[in-house]
Amino acid sequence: MTHKHDQSNRDDVRPGDKLNPSTVYRQLKRIGDAAGVDKPVNAHNFRHYFVTVCKRDYGMDNDTVKHLIGHDPDSKVMERTYAHLTDEDHIEAAEVAQGLRDPEEDSPLTPPVCDHCGEPLEGDWKSCPYCGLVYSPDAKEAEERVEADVKADYRDTDPEDTDT
Repeated sequence: MTHKHDQSNRDDVRPGDKLNPSTVYRQLKRIGDAAGVDKPVNAHNFRHYFVTVCKRDYGMDNDTVKHLIGHDPDSKVMERTYAHLTDEDHIEAAEVAQGLRDPEEDSPLTPPVCDHCGEPLEGDWKSCPYCGLVYSPDAKEAEERVEADVKADYRDTDPEDTDT
C-alpha cells in the first residue's frame, strides 16, 4: 500500500511512485473503519502494534524486528520507543513459564474468517486448513504441517497412489 500500482491510467504516475501520505492515511482510516478499530488509525499505531505482537506474542529478537521495520541494526530507537510491553505482559510471561497460568492460545494475527477462501478460523490457527494461507511469522512451519496433513489425507483416500 505504499506504492502506486500499474493500473493507475495516468500519464504523470509511474508504477512504483510513492503514495501521498494523505492517501495512505485515508486508506488506513477506511480499513480501520471497516474493521471496527476503536483506537486512532494511523501508520504509526499499526507499527506499534506490529512490534508489540512480534515481541510479546512471538518472542522475536530485537535484531529480527529491527530488520522487519527497517531500523538500522545499531539503532536503539525501537528499544526506547516501541518496546511498550506492560507490566502485566511481563507478569503473565513469568507465570506461564512457571506453570502458574496457561498461555493464551489465540493468535492476534489470525482473523475470524480466512481472507482467501472465506472459511471460519479458530483463534489459535496459524494457517487456514482449507486453503493453506498462513497468518503467523512462523508460517513456514505451519505451511509444512498443512502440506503434510494434505498428503496424509491423500494417502488415506488412495493408499496405492505413491505420487502424492
